[in-house]
Amino acid sequence: MEENKNLTDQESNSGTVVSYTETGGQFRKKPVIIEAIKWSGCNPVPVANFMKDMDFQKQHYEMRSEWDYVLIKTLEGDMKADKNDWIIKGINGEFYPCKPDIFLKTYEPVSV
Repeated sequence: MEENKNLTDQESNSGTVVSYTETGGQFRKKPVIIEAIKWSGCNPVPVANFMKDMDFQKQHYEMRSEWDYVLIKTLEGDMKADKNDWIIKGINGEFYPCKPDIFLKTYEPVSV
């Protein structure tokens, strides 16, 4: 098979044709604005409001009123957001957790 052969050409949102090759390459994440909330273990109502239609589940942490994690149903299966994880609303309205260190490396605040 020919190296760097184009496998598909797809039109991007901007109307540009994008070529993908068998050998891969470097890509830059598109600058999209996302919505997110940090799960502290003490903010179940704001998180539930943020996720609105999701099947919000909880597990109590020992005998205290704090919650240990949020279980998020995703297309890839159930994912757990631990305390201090961010919960991100994706560009298609989906939700998923993100560890704090990855969130800080990937996202920055947007001034409104």
